[in-house]
Amino acid sequence: MVHSKAIIAIRNNFHELITNAEYYNGQVTDSTIRDNLEKTLHHLDNKFGKWADARVFNDIIYEFISLPHGHDGKLNELYDDEHIESLVDRFIELVCNIPYEYYVYVPMNTDCFGADEFVITNGISIVQRAREPETTESLMLRDIMDYPNGRPFLRITSKGIISAGSGTTWETPVIRDALSICKKFLYLSKIRKILQHGYRRIQKNRHIYVKSITSTDYQPILMPANFIDYVSCIEWNDEDNNWLGFLRNIEAETKQNLLPIINLINSQNKIYDQINAAIEWAFDAQVNDNKTFSFIQLCIALEAIIGESSGSESITKTIADRCAFYIANSKNQREEIIKDVKEIYNIRSNLVHGKEVRLSKVNEQYYKKLTWIFDTVINKELQLIQSTQQ
Repeated sequence: MVHSKAIIAIRNNFHELITNAEYYNGQVTDSTIRDNLEKTLHHLDNKFGKWADARVFNDIIYEFISLPHGHDGKLNELYDDEHIESLVDRFIELVCNIPYEYYVYVPMNTDCFGADEFVITNGISIVQRAREPETTESLMLRDIMDYPNGRPFLRITSKGIISAGSGTTWETPVIRDALSICKKFLYLSKIRKILQHGYRRIQKNRHIYVKSITSTDYQPILMPANFIDYVSCIEWNDEDNNWLGFLRNIEAETKQNLLPIINLINSQNKIYDQINAAIEWAFDAQVNDNKTFSFIQLCIALEAIIGESSGSESITKTIADRCAFYIANSKNQREEIIKDVKEIYNIRSNLVHGKEVRLSKVNEQYYKKLTWIFDTVINKELQLIQSTQQ
């Protein structure tokens, strides 16, 4: 519940903002309202910054105060007090109902299977979108045209507030939080052998889609090319890459451990923050087409899940010892892992301190070793988490 004093401050600043707003051909002259705009944004950010950023709030404010073309002068000269109060009331009602629920759709690389929705866990589903007559969803339609039976999307429920303007990007909290869940689902599914790298389809556009759960309008969000390219390579780990095989796999995995772990990681329990951070760093490393930066990101992921929360005398020795403890089944393997981790961190040090500018061909073997070590540690950690819940 928003404190009444905060709402009063937002109301007063917004009222002052629109009352004094001066228009030229329907557009607000920014210089006349900058101070009150900044004050309004400041109060909104203090109370609702978790759900949106300044760019989104800026868009929403301008949606409320924009006028048809041809309107010149101050708003209080164009409309009476009753109309202005109505605008203020509607704006405050919108603000007080934050956060809103949204669906975020990430296109998947496979054909549909005939069902409208397959629920994976709370807030995560795979839904089918069929080819439809031309509508306003032009970008989404182009995204499914190469799929005769329709295209599936990973649908994630997320909370916050978005605008229809350019302020909504993949870094907006609603989208960012949904992508965080998406990364964890895709990464965990991959290391659990439900998903795999497959054939890359040529993408006609690089968008994901978002809509309010109460709306029918889909808003496209332009994504970084490497994210969409990576997702376009992911397919179900089934010889025919079909939905029936996926359903059998996901059902079996549900009975074992994947879905309880996803639910656990998506919880608000702070104890799992390190695992969440590690998985996202590892996903971003896989998406990154620059192997040098990807190597560094994987090192950060390993530190996030197995390192100290505060600085230690020798982070390399700590991580090497812990990796060996987690993974090794023999004395020889333990010594080998310790040796590999120390070399990995020697390479990392050379890269981040400028002694090397890129990962050499010789050192690329350690990239593969680092990937294997991290995936193995994550699997061990997930097994430990599940065992504590049984």
